Amino acid sequence: MQRISGVQGVSQVFLWLVPFLPFLGMAYRPGGLKLYAIAGGTQTFLMALAVWILAGDSIKSSASDRRALLLPGVFLIASWASAALAVSMGAPPRATVWIATLADQHLRYVALLLAGLLAWAGFGLLTARLREDGERVLSVLGLCAAAISTVSFTLFTLAALTVYDLRAAQEASTGNTPEWWTPLFGLFHSWVVLFAVLTYVATSLFAMALGKVGLLGKFGRILFVVLGTTAAALALIAIAMTFGPATPGRGLFVLLVPAVPFVLPYLIGVNLVRRAGDPNS
Repeated sequence: MQRISGVQGVSQVFLWLVPFLPFLGMAYRPGGLKLYAIAGGTQTFLMALAVWILAGDSIKSSASDRRALLLPGVFLIASWASAALAVSMGAPPRATVWIATLADQHLRYVALLLAGLLAWAGFGLLTARLREDGERVLSVLGLCAAAISTVSFTLFTLAALTVYDLRAAQEASTGNTPEWWTPLFGLFHSWVVLFAVLTYVATSLFAMALGKVGLLGKFGRILFVVLGTTAAALALIAIAMTFGPATPGRGLFVLLVPAVPFVLPYLIGVNLVRRAGDPNS
């Protein structure tokens, strides 16, 4: 493996730490999207700069394998860049607060919708790359899981951009939750938990596939599988708690879904970019 420079090392560490940095959360104020947009643009620019420093030379490389790793890595990294805009806003409000911050809430769910589509594109491109290396089972299973999760998540985000507005408007005007909301609530949130569980499963399958072709070390493969299966179990627990009387369940649900499942695909993307920047990969 090629030795990396100090700047590349800093860029790599920055990318690893991005999902755990509270940068965007500190910039968000309800109804104040201008500052938040600047913060989001700044973080995205720094992420793009770090990717360029790590693997920009692979674009001009004669080795097509390196470019084939870079492209899915960029899409998977971009999925978290978009999802971070939603997760940094905290829990969605209800009723009058939702109506008062309608632009914020629409930004939240448009960002999530875009994140889901970017992750799907990244997994699709990664599947094509793995097939070239002869891996045709785990990656295809992972892509199937990702396809179902993307459809489920798209349905949820589109519902959030329409039906959630209607619910908030009626709650604000009448002070009561609409009767039609209760049956829809279970349906919408089942879509979210299906997305979360299948995204974690897909990430675990792709991690195993990458390990099989030598693009992910044994420790990394085990770590992704353990994190993926554990997170899938926690997502199921979180959705169960939201239907119970305990209010902490809603906080746990917000923490685990719908934005956080993009963290593991993002970290897969960082590994791919790092590999693309290594001429010996």
